[in-house]
Amino acid sequence: MFLNLMKNNLALYIHIPFCKKKCNYCDFLSFSSNASTRELYIETLLKEMDLYKPLFKKKKISSLYFGGGTPSMLSAWELDKLLQGVFARVEPEGELDFEMNPDDVTPEILKILQNYGDFRISLGVQSFDNNLLKLFGRNHGVKEIFASIDMIRRLGFDNLSLDLIYAIEERFTMADNLTAVGQVLPEHLSCYALELHPKRPLARLIKEPSDELYLRDWSRLKEGLKSLGYQRYEISSFARQKKTG
Repeated sequence: MFLNLMKNNLALYIHIPFCKKKCNYCDFLSFSSNASTRELYIETLLKEMDLYKPLFKKKKISSLYFGGGTPSMLSAWELDKLLQGVFARVEPEGELDFEMNPDDVTPEILKILQNYGDFRISLGVQSFDNNLLKLFGRNHGVKEIFASIDMIRRLGFDNLSLDLIYAIEERFTMADNLTAVGQVLPEHLSCYALELHPKRPLARLIKEPSDELYLRDWSRLKEGLKSLGYQRYEISSFARQKKTG
C-alpha cells in the first residue's frame, strides 16, 4: 500500500504483487503465488490499512488505484474479499482504477468491480502487434485484446485506459497501435517508452533503443493521438474528452 499525502486529500495505491509469469521486459516487484499466499497477503494488507484509520478519518480519498503485479489474476473470491475489506476501511470520493490484463477479463470479475463502484479499467495491452507481444512474453494476442475490450464495453464500463509501450526496434512502428486506438477509442492512454533492464530476458533479445528511435515513435504517437482527439496532460498520459448529450 502507498499513500500520496496531499494537502487536503489522499491518493491511495494498493499493490497486488502477483503475476502468472513475469514478462520479458518487466522489472516491477512481482512474484508467482498460490492461493494461501494471496490470502495471507490480502489479510496482511487490510491489517496495514487499519494502522492508518486516524488518517483516513481526517482526509478524503481522492483516488484509489489497484495496481501490480496483476490485480486481475486474483480469483473472484479473493477479489471480493480484498474489495470488501478496502471499502470497509475507506470511502473514496474520487476516481477508482483497476489494472487488468486482457487474458484475465471475465464477466465475473467485471461484475464484482461494479458492485463496489464506477471503476476505470486500466488494460495492459502494451502493443497491437502479435509479434511484439510474443517478444514481450505476454499471455495474450491482439485477438484477446479486442475481445476483452468488447466485453468491458458490453458490461457498461465507460472509462477505459490502455497501456502502450513504444520505441522497441526499427521494425516495430506505431501504425498498428494508432489504427487500433482509432477503432476502440479508449478514454485514456498511458504510453511508456521501453526501458531495457540488464537482468530481464528482453535485454538479450534486442538492442538498446536509440535516441532517434525514441523520437520517431514519440512524434508519430503524439501526432497520431492528437488527430484522434486526444490531449496530452502528463508526461505519458493522454485523454479524450467524452461526448455529452
